[in-house]
Amino acid sequence: MICTESFLGQLQQAAQGLGLADNPDFSEMLQAKAVNWVLCDRRAGLVARVRPAADKSPEAVQTNLDWVVAATKAGAPLVGPVIDKVAVFGQGQDRLTATFWPLGDNRLITPQEMVEVLYQIHDTTPPPGLGDWIDVRHGNFGAKLSQLEQLPQPLPAEVMAGCRRLVDQVMARLKQLLEGAEAILLHGDSHALNFIRLDGRLLACDLDEICIGPAEADLSLPIVHAEKYPGADPQMGDNLLAAWGRPINHKLLRAMVDARVVSKLVNCGSTGGQPHFRQAVIERLKAVEEGRRFPSLHGEESVTAFAV
Repeated sequence: MICTESFLGQLQQAAQGLGLADNPDFSEMLQAKAVNWVLCDRRAGLVARVRPAADKSPEAVQTNLDWVVAATKAGAPLVGPVIDKVAVFGQGQDRLTATFWPLGDNRLITPQEMVEVLYQIHDTTPPPGLGDWIDVRHGNFGAKLSQLEQLPQPLPAEVMAGCRRLVDQVMARLKQLLEGAEAILLHGDSHALNFIRLDGRLLACDLDEICIGPAEADLSLPIVHAEKYPGADPQMGDNLLAAWGRPINHKLLRAMVDARVVSKLVNCGSTGGQPHFRQAVIERLKAVEEGRRFPSLHGEESVTAFAV
């Protein structure tokens, strides 16, 4: 567990070093680690997002932060950081990075509310240098397949072959349909839990995958949850599409959904190689091939929902 006294002391010193608050108290976790550990100081109204520097370099985290700041200044309804600098603390392989954000209200939103925020994001001129959605979201398929091959208990050869086949199929289809598609500013990881109310405004948060690409990318994740996550509302994706009042390339949207589903399959090997994640790969491959829901969630995955 990362919330040791030593870790919290280093995080508090890092926050003070950036001039954020006197005696900050990041003692409460909002959620378990997904990409980031997310902790909050309710007294100071601060959220700290912390991740190992080995996962993403401080320079890459700073670049992402710069893009968020630029997009926010351009008018995008995004949660901007409290300070536009990344804190780096710890030593050697244990180095960590932290970014600091305002604490907002995470009440559920309606599909129409999500659509209105996405419209504003998509209508904002993107900052220069942003990566393409396919690279940001799916550029690591090769690395994920390598992690599957290196599990302590090897996967059956037919399972690895099935994973590779699915990756090749979805990526070939996706690249074909993306040719000539419009490149606009995207949230990149949009679902109902990644929007908060702050100072009376509804804003998008969790901006690790801000990028450019077609609008359909920001509609795809709720459909994945609706179709594949056990316990999710099966109407969630349909409700979002019903609220969307702009043109949609349904073939492209389906290709994006399929690519995300396969990503959820191969990601099972990137969480330490525990035996139950090996079994999850086997079960999920069968579920994808048979068009069924995944039998269970794993790792950082959680069921999302819209307000009714």
